[in-house]
Amino acid sequence: RGVAVAIAASGNYFAGTIWPTIIERIIHDHGWRTMFLSAAAFCLVAMIPLALTLKRRPPDHEETAIAKVARRSQAALGLSPNALTVIGFLIACVAAVAAGLQAWIVAGLLVVFGGVFDLFDGALARATGKVSKLGAFMDSTFDRWGEGVVYLGILWGTLDLGLTRPVILTGAAMVSAFMVSYTRAKS
Repeated sequence: RGVAVAIAASGNYFAGTIWPTIIERIIHDHGWRTMFLSAAAFCLVAMIPLALTLKRRPPDHEETAIAKVARRSQAALGLSPNALTVIGFLIACVAAVAAGLQAWIVAGLLVVFGGVFDLFDGALARATGKVSKLGAFMDSTFDRWGEGVVYLGILWGTLDLGLTRPVILTGAAMVSAFMVSYTRAKS
């Protein structure tokens, strides 16, 4: 699931740079109704098959590629899964500072780099037999804290620019990100 979340998050940010120009062009050439119908058709055509591909899980007896890389990395570096969690959080804090200083590209690259640590902490715990309730709690808690500080850094950076719309959108994104954990816990 960690890989899927990382891919989805990366795709979300990548799509955010492409979709506005496509949507603007369709609205300009064909009107807003056609744009909304096109978007709905695209979502149906793309999302349903993608959702069906996620239906099956790999067999438990096979070690995944991520687990192999995580185990080899742990052997080379000697880091525990909890250490990877904390390192990922610290990188998120540095990314937040970069965003607050309006170094947007550096902040974005740091978020992606820190996400790699989040991707491997759970895989490493499973690969080395160090799965624990405390580790799972630390992982989810530090993930939310990391997201929160990055959003605060973005807020700080956009406030210094005197912009209001990005501040509102960042706040909405923060609330939406936290709702993922809440809905997962309640389901």
